[in-house]
Amino acid sequence: MADNQFYSVDDLMALNTTYAISIGERSRGKTYSALCWGIKMVVNSGYKDAFCYVRRWDVDLRGKRGKSLFNALETNGEIERFTNGKWKYVHFYAGMWYFCKLDEKGNIIKSETPFCYGFSLNNMEHDKGSSYLDVKFIIFDEFISRMQYLGDEWGAFLNVISTVVRYRNDVRILMLGNTVSMENPYFHELGIYYKAKQMKPGETILFGPSEQGMTIALEFTDNNKHGKPSDIYFDFKSASADMITGGAWEVGRYPRLPSWFKILPKDIVFSYFIIFYDEIIQADIVCKDNSLITYMHRKTTPIKDEDNDLIFSTEQDPRYNWRCDIMRPFDNVGKRIKDMFVSSDIYYQSNEVGEIVMNYLNYFD
Repeated sequence: MADNQFYSVDDLMALNTTYAISIGERSRGKTYSALCWGIKMVVNSGYKDAFCYVRRWDVDLRGKRGKSLFNALETNGEIERFTNGKWKYVHFYAGMWYFCKLDEKGNIIKSETPFCYGFSLNNMEHDKGSSYLDVKFIIFDEFISRMQYLGDEWGAFLNVISTVVRYRNDVRILMLGNTVSMENPYFHELGIYYKAKQMKPGETILFGPSEQGMTIALEFTDNNKHGKPSDIYFDFKSASADMITGGAWEVGRYPRLPSWFKILPKDIVFSYFIIFYDEIIQADIVCKDNSLITYMHRKTTPIKDEDNDLIFSTEQDPRYNWRCDIMRPFDNVGKRIKDMFVSSDIYYQSNEVGEIVMNYLNYFD
């Protein structure tokens, strides 16, 4: 990637992988560059091809948010430049974007077919029966969430891809994300979690090909070496500020035990486990100094008794000791565990462990 003020997806897309993933600091220009790449693809195809713009929530594609998606490209003259003066603006209607221009009387003249379709993961059921054979490029923007994912979001994402590609293999997928949470379902499901954790800004890693020929390119965008004028507002020593100005991974702050609070084996009255993708978290309920708290920490060894230990997981399991949603208990033990979350009597080994547990809880919301 060139040392410019703004990011370009050109080098990443030139790798010609099935999935291209770009992660990095906010306001680097990832979305802007991806939209430019899509429009150039449409024009180069003689306006026969189109692309999709995907977001998690349908509210991000409604009203003024949908209308404003291409505003920066219009303002900077990109639409007119890429289309060689044929079109100047973008018209948004019914979740689709059309090229348009104004006639001498100021009336809108738009292209016969849309060049971009909008999809939302939470509204995918309404798009399953449609055909999108002209789509050759999918942009999934802000695929990493800091707050909440959909229940079975990975399945919803795959449904979007299935709806678009049908029986084809000529569709490129570009995923764009800010470094707001390492603990996201996409890194785990794509099998790139552990490599992604080790990456530094400016690096690109290739994965595959798989048995079916799938390839993945993961790029951690280089930081803006010139800085941004807006950095003046984020000159703080915090993970959130570092993420905005320098691309560092943002990690939430979770309750930690004070150094003087030592837990001995005799203080642990009950333990249960949370399995979230490849991570195992051990939750020790501790009674000490007239306090009853739960201490969450990583378990680096396998669970010894999977047939009897209380285990929470995102996967269904017929065994009675295996549960799913902690916040929907059906027995007294489960209710006591839920109450400790409600009363915030939970402490974490690290902020990263807190992220894993919170993403597990949000999985069921």
